[in-house]
Amino acid sequence: MEAFVTSLYNFVNKFDGLVYMLVAIVLVAIGIMFIIPSENSKQKAKSALPWVVLGAGLVIGAMVLAKEITGAFAF
Repeated sequence: MEAFVTSLYNFVNKFDGLVYMLVAIVLVAIGIMFIIPSENSKQKAKSALPWVVLGAGLVIGAMVLAKEITGAFAF
């Protein structure tokens, strides 16, 4: 059980920085879409923004929860 918890904790830590970087890149891309003077790109950005925020919240929340759970199982 200890090996499983340790491997899960290491797996979550491995992708921690990647998730934050990916969310930042997507938010910058949406910001650029708002700057472009095309009305079509603004509509796409408006429709994508809530889904990006929701997805980022779920993924980052799951990572934090996994860290807390694996930290509680310290043997």
